[in-house]
Amino acid sequence: MIRLEDLIKGFLSKVEEGITLLQEKFGTRNILRLWRSGKIEHCGEIIDGVEYELHGIGCAIHFPTDSVDFDYGSNNRIDGFDEWRLYIYATETPLRYKNTLT
Repeated sequence: MIRLEDLIKGFLSKVEEGITLLQEKFGTRNILRLWRSGKIEHCGEIIDGVEYELHGIGCAIHFPTDSVDFDYGSNNRIDGFDEWRLYIYATETPLRYKNTLT
């Protein structure tokens, strides 16, 4: 049985995976400043099959099999989440997280 803790760990792991790809492509984990200064578009490709989409203070990263949406926190933190983001992440892979959706 999948527990809420497993969902949270999966979400944070996926965020870290996306952030690592952003760091490799853009040289920084937080690309908001690049977007706001006009150096990058608000959405685009990171690598084949993986795209980013910036919004407000956050970023959605779309992988071929699922997506994750997060906000950058103070001091470039990426470990925050809320019920809505967890729910959306869980619905991306319903077979893996079906027990957490009820």
